[in-house]
Amino acid sequence: MKQRLIWLALFAASVAWIVWLAGPYWLFFVLTLGMIGLHELGHLAAAKYYGLATGGFYFIPGLGGAALIKEWPRERWQDFVIAYAGPLAGLPQIIVLLVLNFWLDSPPVSSLARFWALINLFNLLVTVMPLDGGRIFVDILSKIFGIDLISTGSAPT
Repeated sequence: MKQRLIWLALFAASVAWIVWLAGPYWLFFVLTLGMIGLHELGHLAAAKYYGLATGGFYFIPGLGGAALIKEWPRERWQDFVIAYAGPLAGLPQIIVLLVLNFWLDSPPVSSLARFWALINLFNLLVTVMPLDGGRIFVDILSKIFGIDLISTGSAPT
C-alpha cells in the first residue's frame, strides 16, 4: 500500500509539474507520461523475462521515470537487452502516431510523434548513466575490455 501511495504521489507531482510548466499545452506533455510509463514497463518486462526480481517503476517529476530492478542480470548481454527494451517499447507508440498523422494530417499528432521520437533517441544515444544509452555503452565497453565497469554491489536502475 505504501509503495502505491508513493507511486501515486510521484505521478501527481509529475502531472502538476507539467501543468505548471507547459501552461495551455499541458495535455501534450501529460500524454508523454504515458509514453514514459510504457518505456519503463518495457524494461520491467525484459527483466522479468530473464527471471529478475522487479519492484515496479516510478515517475520522477521533471526527469522521467525509473524501473526498479532488484537484482543484477546474470549476464552482461541481459543488461544490454533490458536497457534496449525501454526504447523498443516506445517505438510502436511513435509508429502509431506517425501513421495516424499521415491519415489525419494533424500538426499536434505530428509534433507529439516527433517529440516522443526525440526523447526516445536522446535516452538511447546519450552515453551518460543512468540513461539507457549509458548502460548500453558500459555494456559494450565491458564486453570489449573484458571487465565489469559497474560495481555489482547493488542492482541497476
